[in-house]
Amino acid sequence: MTNTRTRLAWDYSALAESYEHRADYAAPAIQQVVNQVMTSRPLRHALDVGAGTGKLTRPLLSAGFQVLAVEPNAAMRRAATLHAANLRATWIAARAEALPLRDAQYEVVCFGSSFNVVSAGLALKEASRVLVDGGLLALMWNHRNLDDPLQAAIESGIRLELPKFEYGSRRTDPTESVMMSGHFQLIEHGRHPFVHRTGHENFIAGWRSHATLARAAGGAFERVVSRISAVVPKGSIEVPFSTAVWLYRKRTDAR
Repeated sequence: MTNTRTRLAWDYSALAESYEHRADYAAPAIQQVVNQVMTSRPLRHALDVGAGTGKLTRPLLSAGFQVLAVEPNAAMRRAATLHAANLRATWIAARAEALPLRDAQYEVVCFGSSFNVVSAGLALKEASRVLVDGGLLALMWNHRNLDDPLQAAIESGIRLELPKFEYGSRRTDPTESVMMSGHFQLIEHGRHPFVHRTGHENFIAGWRSHATLARAAGGAFERVVSRISAVVPKGSIEVPFSTAVWLYRKRTDAR
């Protein structure tokens, strides 16, 4: 088992308090996962890897899964316990690359906005190991609609401080790296638009949980957040998003 007390490459400790203000995943994306899960057992078991504060754990519970939530960051786990629904899941401190679990236990392994911050090769090997034969790997992220006028203004504000800022792999198709592992076969991809209804303060709080931006900005992070805040209307807002989901089946000949 990997020592989770060592410093994490992506440390969310300072961001955990704001994480619950992020948008939820689109319900059709969760249903897409449910529709593809193959099981002959009376209970369906899901592993939520990089569970954060439970943004994906909760809809998996609502869909009828028994959920084991894996989250290496102590601050994120503490924040998760403040939400009563999360307490129906079991939480452990572990990393995607070294899961302290037996082989072939889960019908589905999910990464909700977390696959881009793990070592893909090791994480995929571990996901394959703990999945049952025919098990499902689900990778998903929420993406803002960057063509929306408000989002265009936000992007302009970010690039006044960070002209070369890129969102990295969280906005790219992960299939090439998944297929290269030799463990999985792509079966389905979906993109599910939705509207995140929130308020100015909560939306800005959600930006404070944006690890990719915080990591790129360093000491300029507060200036970036201030620029975003300046272009977001006060009061209630409607923010267009989509949940992008990729589903893969464990190969019978997986190495």
